[in-house]
Amino acid sequence: MRKHDETVIALMVIVEKDPTPRAVERGRVVPLQEVLNDIPLTLQDGTLSWLILAGVAEPSALIIHKGIAMEELSLFAETRLMEKAFDTPLKSLFGFFHFQKSFEKARAQAKQSTLANSEPVANYMR
Repeated sequence: MRKHDETVIALMVIVEKDPTPRAVERGRVVPLQEVLNDIPLTLQDGTLSWLILAGVAEPSALIIHKGIAMEELSLFAETRLMEKAFDTPLKSLFGFFHFQKSFEKARAQAKQSTLANSEPVANYMR
C-alpha cells in the first residue's frame, strides 16, 4: 500500500484523446479509473472538474480538487498551457523567442481559466 501526502488539495490529470494500447502498456497513459482508485484520501470526497482554458475550444485536463483557490487554478492552467507550448519543438533561435512570447501569453490566459462540469469524485470511485 502506498503512503500519500495528505495535504494534497488538488491533482491535475491530462486527458489523452486516443491513447494507444502500447502507451497504456508502457505506463505513459494511465486509465482515469486507476488514477481515481489511487488518489490521496483527502481528495476522495473532493470534486472532479474540467479545466477550461481561455481561448481553447475543448478541455484537455481534469482537476481533482477539494476547495481550490483562484491562484491555484491559475497555476494549474499556466502549467497546462506551458505543456502545450513544449509540445511544439524549437527548431531555431527564432523558436526560442516564440516560446518566450508563448510563456507570457500563457500567464495572461491562465488568469481567465475556469472549472466546469464539476461532479463529486465519489460518483466515479469503485
